[in-house]
Amino acid sequence: MSFKRLFLVVGTLEILFSSFLLPAKALAAESLQTIITQRLEAHFAKQLPHTSITIDINSINEGINQRKCSNLSFPIPKALPPGGRLTLRVSCSDPQTWHTYVAAKIIAIAPVAYTARAIAKGSSITAKDIRFVKDNLATLNRGYFRDPAQVIGLKARRSLSPNTALTPQLLEAALLVNKGDSVIIQAQISGLSIRTQGVALEDGSLGEQIDVMNSRSQKAIRAYVISRGVVSATPAY
Repeated sequence: MSFKRLFLVVGTLEILFSSFLLPAKALAAESLQTIITQRLEAHFAKQLPHTSITIDINSINEGINQRKCSNLSFPIPKALPPGGRLTLRVSCSDPQTWHTYVAAKIIAIAPVAYTARAIAKGSSITAKDIRFVKDNLATLNRGYFRDPAQVIGLKARRSLSPNTALTPQLLEAALLVNKGDSVIIQAQISGLSIRTQGVALEDGSLGEQIDVMNSRSQKAIRAYVISRGVVSATPAY
């Protein structure tokens, strides 16, 4: 196995640690810039599968870049930093103690959901409403969607123009129960499943707890929305 492949395997095994420790003598074969680039690429490639990762390291003083070190460490960000920009404090403790700061930019290109056409406020999102466009995830600070299943069925919080990048703030869960709807109330009591009719006193989305009037007892209860027109008096888990 070549040194480069061996280094990538070692780097993958260490991804869960908050900082990177360089094996002895490794820096003698690779420059500091190469080591940091490879380590960040390996980390974010595992974090963001099916994403094109590019690491751009700012120029490092050549004296530092080629300096030998058998105990080198630097922190690894757990998530993409805002704008993809970060500054790493790189430290060496053997054979000499020194540290330097290295600036880097991470570009992570992957397809994300955009609107394919205008969408009216309150409309449910369908497959025809979205298209996927390659974008830099590091610049999408308000979030993004990479899977159609994450978007289809949600409802637009406001009117959306074509070619709008979809974010969690723009969408919400569609209502499965509307205020005034007739609903089925379910409950589990001592292993028995009980069902009765009721009337929704509030709107509700999947998993939300709403007020419901029991048609038989004429008493209001709190119930969880579990599907369209169906609520449960006990949590659905």
